Amino acid sequence: MKGLAEQNLESYAALYAGRDRGGSFEAVNKARIARSLLRALPQRRGLRALDVGFGWGTCLARLERDGLAPVGLEPVAAAARAAARRLRRSRLVVGHAERLPFAGERFDVVVCSHVLEHLAEPGRAAAELARVLRPGGWAVVGVPGPGLLDHPLHYRSYDLESLARDLEPLQEVRALRRGAWILKLAGRAAPGGRSEDGGGQPSLTRWLARPLATLLLRLLAPLDDLLARWDDRPEEVWLLARKPLRP
Repeated sequence: MKGLAEQNLESYAALYAGRDRGGSFEAVNKARIARSLLRALPQRRGLRALDVGFGWGTCLARLERDGLAPVGLEPVAAAARAAARRLRRSRLVVGHAERLPFAGERFDVVVCSHVLEHLAEPGRAAAELARVLRPGGWAVVGVPGPGLLDHPLHYRSYDLESLARDLEPLQEVRALRRGAWILKLAGRAAPGGRSEDGGGQPSLTRWLARPLATLLLRLLAPLDDLLARWDDRPEEVWLLARKPLRP
C-alpha cells in the first residue's frame, strides 16, 4: 500500500499535468490573502520572495505585478512546466519544502500556502522557511483550519495556536481566520469539488461554472473574512510572522 507522502506526489503530478488551472481556490484564497498580509511590509518592490508550494502560480503572478523578485518551489516538475507558460519573471524550482535548495538568509519574504498539512514532519519545513529568511524577513503561511472537512491527502488540520507553535522561532505579527459559512457552503456546492487537491479532467459543467463561481466568491470573500473573525471553526488559518533580528 502506498504511503501518504507518495499519494500526495502522485496526486499533484496528475493535477498539474491536466487542464485545471487552480480555479476559485487560488484566485480567491492564496493570492488575495497573501497580498493582504504583505501590505504590512513597509515596502515591497525589489524584495526577494519565495513561494513554497506555488501551485498554478497565481500568487507568483501577483508578486510579479507588485514588483517583487519571486522564486517558486514545487515538488513535481509538471507544476513548473504549467506555471512557466503564464509567468514572466519568476524562477521556478523543483524541490521539497523539508529540504529547500537555497542558501540561508536568501529571501526577504516567504509564502507557504496549504503545504504543511501535506507533510509528515511540518516542523522540518517550518525550520527551512526560517533558515532561508533573512533576519527581519517576513513569512506568510496558510493552512486548513478546524472547519475544513478531513481530506485523504492531509496529515492534520490546524488552529492558530498549533500553527504558531510549528512556526517557531518566527514571531507572529498578525493572525487571520478565513472561511466562514459563505465559503463553507460554496465549497460543498462547487461543481467537481475543491480544486486544490482534485485530479482528472474538468467536466463541461465545471468549466462553465468556474468563472461565475470565482467572480461570486471574490465579491463575497471580504464579507466572509469579516464573519470568520468570530468563527471558532474557520476553513483556513493564516499567520504573518517575522524572523527576529540578530541581537
